[in-house]
Amino acid sequence: MATLENVELTNFDKKQNTTDKKATAETKKVDPLEFDTIEFKAASGSIYTTTRNLGASIAQTLRRVSDDVVACTVYPDPKTGLKATLILTNKPSVEGKTKLVVTPKQKEIGKGVFARMTERSTSDFRQLLELTDEGQAKLADIIPAVYFRNNNPIYNFKQDGTVNWTNASKDFVEGGYSLIGGEPHAYKAIIVDLPKFLQKMYGRTNEKGETFLYTVNVVRPESNNNYPLVGQTNISYIIQITQINEAIVEANFNVTNGQDVDAFSPSFTKQF
Repeated sequence: MATLENVELTNFDKKQNTTDKKATAETKKVDPLEFDTIEFKAASGSIYTTTRNLGASIAQTLRRVSDDVVACTVYPDPKTGLKATLILTNKPSVEGKTKLVVTPKQKEIGKGVFARMTERSTSDFRQLLELTDEGQAKLADIIPAVYFRNNNPIYNFKQDGTVNWTNASKDFVEGGYSLIGGEPHAYKAIIVDLPKFLQKMYGRTNEKGETFLYTVNVVRPESNNNYPLVGQTNISYIIQITQINEAIVEANFNVTNGQDVDAFSPSFTKQF
């Protein structure tokens, strides 16, 4: 009989506990997790365009400075992501604009057919254009410190900080190679630092005094029928240009606002 009484008392206690918990849950409502929201301070904005359009925009922008600008090619590079090359040629002087390149007086092309063919096969003939002093001064701001040619680093600045134009530029000739053809046309290619140029094209600062950095990333070939071959210049690629606000980035890094917070070891998250 005593055993039955204990069982009944035990069952009664369980029922009582359950009733108490229900009563507590009904009388004590817990508010959901809520707090004041934090402002999402976006540090960047992006636009999408193509390498073909970006090259055209760079060329059009620089033609405001000089008529010697022919084009700008932008294409993927395995080391730097994207490579930009500015193409210059010797055009007539225009008042109010800068002459970037000229033809050296000592580069006289032979009058005879044999002389022309001989000079066209020499490296001297291919150096038909020289950068003017003004051209060097203006273009020096958009020359990258280093780029890669055949996976080898090419350094564009000397120890004194001046541009090594032999490394940063390349001469080539188009046309006039047939026996009865006209004179060849000389061009000079200049390697361009895209982020530096984008700062000049889109702005380094705004009216608030905020400063910006720019990055460019390849998304995919413009046409789905094209294979994404790195370094292939005749394919246009869709690219993302991002403008980064340096002040907001710095502020986001300092999210604690001077308050002390507990620091966790990175290894702590490995326990999950």
